[in-house]
Amino acid sequence: LRSFFRDRNAQSIYYADSNDDGSTWSVPKVTSLPNNDAGIESYTLKNGAVLMTFNNLNGTQQPRSPLTIALSYDNGLTWPYQRNIQIHADDNTTYIGEYSYPSLLQTSWTAADDNDIHLVYTYDRQTIKYVRFNEKWIR
Repeated sequence: LRSFFRDRNAQSIYYADSNDDGSTWSVPKVTSLPNNDAGIESYTLKNGAVLMTFNNLNGTQQPRSPLTIALSYDNGLTWPYQRNIQIHADDNTTYIGEYSYPSLLQTSWTAADDNDIHLVYTYDRQTIKYVRFNEKWIR
């Protein structure tokens, strides 16, 4: 069992492992992904790959942009595939908004078994935005 989390130092995303269903945890270890003390979301896909959605900046940078998704095939030890979900406002201005508090889900209830990935997040603290994509899009 692996848990990913942020820390109050706002520099990196960390992880810890448990071999007893969460009763005890390893000492936290740092990942290569930055964190600015904003919410993150990890999700294990049906094929075992791990997704991480996060703001791709550390605590010295503001605002909460870009919102990035990363893909790992080694349980989060490395994140070779990363793609920005949102950088600027939708009106294509240079305004950099705040995109945060992501939530992920993978579906497979259709006859085609699409395995699409669904992401929702706050859009500039005004509304919720929804994005749908697949694993190939991240790569």
